[in-house]
Amino acid sequence: MIHLEDSPLSETVHHERLRALIAGQLDDMQLVCQDHKVLINANYLVALFQSALRHLADEICEPFHYVKATRAYNAVPSSLAAHLAHYEEIGMQSGFCHEDLAPSIASALVMDHYIPVMLSG
Repeated sequence: MIHLEDSPLSETVHHERLRALIAGQLDDMQLVCQDHKVLINANYLVALFQSALRHLADEICEPFHYVKATRAYNAVPSSLAAHLAHYEEIGMQSGFCHEDLAPSIASALVMDHYIPVMLSG
């Protein structure tokens, strides 16, 4: 986690630090996926487009939410916040700082959004 409060830096600089961290983690995860041959493929796009078309047919006036669509069959557990807090607490007790813990949390959250059909092929 990046603590953004209590800093003389501008809001733009805060967001740039966060953007750079997330972009770096995305790049790292893409390399891991390439190494393990689990790149997202056309199955992912087919599932996404099918979901978008169903949404369009059912609720034409409502916006399509990509993130909700990726979680449709893999709901976020209500205990996620407690698990993240516990992970951070144990990490901090072990001498890690927020910047050390953020990459592993971000990677886990990104990978958790990929359901098996998105990675098959």
